[in-house]
Amino acid sequence: MQLGPDGCLYYPHMFTNEVYRRPLDGGTPELVAADVHEPVAVRFDREGVLMVISRGVEGIITRISPDGQTATHHDGCDVPGQRRVRRIQPYVRLQLCQ
Repeated sequence: MQLGPDGCLYYPHMFTNEVYRRPLDGGTPELVAADVHEPVAVRFDREGVLMVISRGVEGIITRISPDGQTATHHDGCDVPGQRRVRRIQPYVRLQLCQ
């Protein structure tokens, strides 16, 4: 779970491949993204980009822009030595929710 720049709590739901947010004072969860590959954690960077970390050895990270319009899918991260991304491509299956 991660507190977002909008003051909502963001969290992944691995079994449905979705990411939700909920206001801190309660309320109904709101779907943020669907069809995310097995999400296990969410984090925000300093620019407000939501990064969704997926489980597995593939090292998949899905980045969602603050406006919710752009998503990229990163895979093939090298963990030993230098951490780098071998391939960056549009994440076409991702459904962004407003």
